[in-house]
Amino acid sequence: MDSSHKKCLLKNRPFLLKEISMSVDFLGHLSAESVITEEQQERLENIQRNITTKAAVLHFLSQILPMRGPAAFNIFLKALRDSEQDHVADQLDDWLKKNEENSCMKINLQKTKMSTESTKGCYKVTHETRGLAVIINNVDFRGKFDKRDSSVFDVINMAELFRKLHFEVKKHKNKDAQGIIKCLEDERSNLPESDIFVAVIMSHGSKNCVYGTDGESVQIEDIIDIFNGTKCPILKTRLKRVASESDESDGASQHDGPLVTELQRGVTDLNLDEPDAQPTESTENEKLHRIVVTSTALGDTAWRQSDLGSPFIRAIVAVFNHFAHLEHLEDMISMVTDVMFQWGKKHSITQICEKTRATLTKKLYFFP
Repeated sequence: MDSSHKKCLLKNRPFLLKEISMSVDFLGHLSAESVITEEQQERLENIQRNITTKAAVLHFLSQILPMRGPAAFNIFLKALRDSEQDHVADQLDDWLKKNEENSCMKINLQKTKMSTESTKGCYKVTHETRGLAVIINNVDFRGKFDKRDSSVFDVINMAELFRKLHFEVKKHKNKDAQGIIKCLEDERSNLPESDIFVAVIMSHGSKNCVYGTDGESVQIEDIIDIFNGTKCPILKTRLKRVASESDESDGASQHDGPLVTELQRGVTDLNLDEPDAQPTESTENEKLHRIVVTSTALGDTAWRQSDLGSPFIRAIVAVFNHFAHLEHLEDMISMVTDVMFQWGKKHSITQICEKTRATLTKKLYFFP
């Protein structure tokens, strides 16, 4: 069951204990949809008969429902409505909606006062649609790693940020290792004429790699290589940005992968956790316009909040929301690092994001 659904059941438990009726219709719907077994139904009926209805409801909410899979919560809501307990279902729906609104950040970018045509020493960003932002979010790892339920908030927040920055946003979910590569290669072959390309990859991972839903690793270098000047000539002189995150919440280790951004008419690349290498004469141009950002410095652990998502993603969204109309990319990444440092001090956690391999030749403003 999704962590937000578990939290909803816990926070609303006093109300549910008072209002839920363990009627024949209610239990029948749950049984028909395999949310409860015949044995569990018998036990609930016995508890209700021999103790109290509240005791049966408590047993169902704490010992049965949270363990019955990702679809159980919505079936539970339907069973409530089908057994004339709409007011209970409405209460839970309203709580979830309010909780999601609180978890999703409000983004209201100010308009830049700079001219996109006349700013000297900056990459040209002139298309009405700045570019394409691709978000890949791996949530379910088929038992190989913990589920990343709260990453839904990261997707919502990042997608909204890039829409406000005038990007077309495409979202993909649950890709295995080969699927991550193929998804990015497909997007590469269909890039529109624009200024910037962004790819955000959120997943479990470790040093220099992210994991597909099959538990197989994808090297960050291989992701960056998809968009080099030879394989993707349209981006040869444009921005490529990669950011990587590994997060831990409630004792469960999780890792979020790269965010790639590419300016298509004079851009910068954020590469993530790439080893330092001396460029050869034949590859030097392909290594320009890059910058790598990771959610942690080497050796640190990134953290995730079950009701908010990644502090790293929230820091990016907050900084860009307040300063994208004034500051260029590298300065904003420095601000994100400081925000993470201050957040870590407050919570006695060591986590700062790290910028590496910056090969920008100009300043990049998003011109919101």
